[in-house]
Amino acid sequence: MFQQRSVSKFSSFQKSFTYNRYVRFQYEAPPALLKLQNSFIHQMKQAIDDFKDDIPPHTKYRKAGYARYRLSGNSITALKLKDEVNVLVGTTRRSYSCLPNHLREHPVLHDILLTLNNVWSQDLGPEMNVNVHPVRVSNYFNGSIHNEAKLTPEGTHKDSVERLAIVLLERHNVLDGTAKTAIYSDLCPLGKLRGKPGDEEEIGPLRLVDAELKHPFEVLTFDDTRFKHDASIPIPENAKQPMHRYVLLIMCRKPCLLEFVDCWEIPVT
Repeated sequence: MFQQRSVSKFSSFQKSFTYNRYVRFQYEAPPALLKLQNSFIHQMKQAIDDFKDDIPPHTKYRKAGYARYRLSGNSITALKLKDEVNVLVGTTRRSYSCLPNHLREHPVLHDILLTLNNVWSQDLGPEMNVNVHPVRVSNYFNGSIHNEAKLTPEGTHKDSVERLAIVLLERHNVLDGTAKTAIYSDLCPLGKLRGKPGDEEEIGPLRLVDAELKHPFEVLTFDDTRFKHDASIPIPENAKQPMHRYVLLIMCRKPCLLEFVDCWEIPVT
């Protein structure tokens, strides 16, 4: 059950999101969950580390899992999963590792989802579908250090949802000023890369926000229908040491029309 925080603080988050269609804030668990925050991060990291490797060309640097929910008011129901295709990266279906039950039902994760819905002023209506992707990007694979880590190799893009949030869990050995998430005007073209000659000149003037999430439970959320986004490459402070960045990518949309409902809409029993 969502527990109310400071009214003035939430009011400022809500107003900022309503006006700008994006907001950056620090998630704070209610008193009853404060003691669970650190263990939640630890357990989530362990689960991500155990996920199977992502499909090529992301195998060396990314692990990603999956959980789906239906959110109705303060009620959260876990849903069955389906494979997904990211057409900007490739057409291969990605069979994600399932988030373990003890984390899928974790009260801190549920409170984060309910907090986001309140920051959005519940403007998607009485019911919405939620995708949660726990992700680790690192510079190590099978015991070897490499320099291939990327956050959004597809460049500027949309995720074809209505609300999107990035929640930082932990970053280690990441150079300050790197691994930044940017929001662009919707006029920004798709598929442009910051590091590619010519692209930065085109997309730089359209960049509205360039946020470097550095603290656990720091959140950037925005209206995916209004903007494009990307993230800059993470660079290690010490290239000879392991580097990682753990996040939750949370994607929300209104439910499908009944005639398009498929198996993933069925609650987990």
